[in-house]
Amino acid sequence: MQNPNNPFPATLPDGTIVIDEKCRCGHLRSEHQSALRGAAFGHGRCKKSRFCGCQKFSWAERIYKGVPNTPKRKK
Repeated sequence: MQNPNNPFPATLPDGTIVIDEKCRCGHLRSEHQSALRGAAFGHGRCKKSRFCGCQKFSWAERIYKGVPNTPKRKK
């Protein structure tokens, strides 16, 4: 069952479809736990990897439908 607080997909005014967002840790917002008892979708701790260590989603970029998602290297 999908989380009812999940804002994706979202359509921008120009018709572009956002399917997810990427955190500065490199993982997607959908791969983070929700905060505030589920009301803040994907704003909690990263659940993708136990070695990630990301405690809170920090926005880095949007992921668009139909645009290849090329992972950026961590600096």
